[in-house]
Amino acid sequence: MRIGIIGGLGRAEPLLRELARVSQHTIEFHRGDVGGRGSASLEAVVARSELLVVITDVNSHGSVQLSRKLAKAKGVRRLVVRRLSQGRFAGLLQALDAGSAIPEGLAS
Repeated sequence: MRIGIIGGLGRAEPLLRELARVSQHTIEFHRGDVGGRGSASLEAVVARSELLVVITDVNSHGSVQLSRKLAKAKGVRRLVVRRLSQGRFAGLLQALDAGSAIPEGLAS
């Protein structure tokens, strides 16, 4: 599955990317910047994703709203979370791999 992550800290990317790779998922990151060409690149990430995870803790209100709007318009499944730790992301991947619902404690 192709997963888009909007927002978050760059230092977590290598860990999350490795977790996704091990579970045979592809991951793409966007910092959440919507100024300049940011909104166009955000739209491109959403269009390529099957699941969009939007992190609200380190994202502007505008990027969260735009991410949700774009995902809804394109029919992309979305998950809005306050934070996304390595453990929470691993739990999400396990749920996806098992074909079950997203764990209750993951969504904010």
